[in-house]
Amino acid sequence: MHATLAAARVLLDMAPGPLTVRTALRGQRLVLSRRGGDVFIELAPQPVPAPALTTELATRLVPGIVLVSAPAIASVGSPKLLLEVRDASALQALRPDLAAIHAWGKEAGVSGCYAWCRRADGSLEGRNFNHLDPALEDSATGVAAGALTVLLGQAVTLYQGANVGRPCLLRTAFEDGCILLGGAAHYLQRD
Repeated sequence: MHATLAAARVLLDMAPGPLTVRTALRGQRLVLSRRGGDVFIELAPQPVPAPALTTELATRLVPGIVLVSAPAIASVGSPKLLLEVRDASALQALRPDLAAIHAWGKEAGVSGCYAWCRRADGSLEGRNFNHLDPALEDSATGVAAGALTVLLGQAVTLYQGANVGRPCLLRTAFEDGCILLGGAAHYLQRD
């Protein structure tokens, strides 16, 4: 979704919007809009696969993880296994088995694991485990922010990427039964 937010920024700079587009892979309908300086994508909850979800599965995929709620799967376009941990220090200490996550995800029809925690200020913080190379960990995962919105049934403010040196902030909202996912999208300044 971070690429879609970037594309939304470019498209909305050319036309005021809202703009309706479809994804190339699944033909999912997206509405792009702008609110203040932020760009948003309108999404809807999507059906999810129903593999058996256990604490043992979470521990196999992310050794040493200690969950504070039951594992869950939610989706706004790409199903995520959502794993809640107690705090940011526990989140940053996680060392996932990326090969096991990849294999399980292919078998279950789930696009990786998203570990997350609640922060004292009411916002959330998360990490996405979806790539086989740990250096490719995402700094922002919009589909995970949307999935957390579906799971929690409320708007979220989600921080991600500090551990990879690219801190990002994603925001979601509910509007007319849809989920708005967005944040600031800036052009890179080149020398």
